[in-house]
Amino acid sequence: GTQTFTSNGTFTVPAGVTKILVTAFGGGGGGSGAAGGGGGERIIKKAYSVTPGTAISIKIGVGGTDAVAGGSTVIGSLVTVAGGISGNGTVPNTYKGTVGGRGKANGQDNFMAYGGKSGGDKGGGGGGAGYDNGGQGASYGDYTHDGGDGGIGAGGGGGGYGLYPERYGKGGKGGDGIVIIEW
Repeated sequence: GTQTFTSNGTFTVPAGVTKILVTAFGGGGGGSGAAGGGGGERIIKKAYSVTPGTAISIKIGVGGTDAVAGGSTVIGSLVTVAGGISGNGTVPNTYKGTVGGRGKANGQDNFMAYGGKSGGDKGGGGGGAGYDNGGQGASYGDYTHDGGDGGIGAGGGGGGYGLYPERYGKGGKGGDGIVIIEW
């Protein structure tokens, strides 16, 4: 069977099941200024031993808003999957998510989703993640424009744009995480 979580919940291990496969993504980071947020970290069909009848809590990482990192997705005591960095965040050496574009750059792709496209001048695209793409960077305009939101499975939010840096639009919201459990 398969059970998918796009909001918090509980997975009860079915009778006779001793192993599950987990696919999960942390929440995408919010865009900031002209930079797109990063896509959340991920695990794909990772096997875990479980006990039948056990209730496993599922906490879905919420996508970050303007200049806020994405939240972690937590599957009981089995695993925690980190959220994406915000558009103004520093990329740590241990980071396993995708990176949003800065300025004119597109967001980074991964093997499952495309990074968001740059707005063409200043707004960088959000990083790709799970089952949908990173947010679109804002396009050129005389005044402020907000970046696009990342898709489900934690695409990063797109960067905003403004004629002057002090008037950038808001970064787009990162997509929320997702958990898929198979047995």
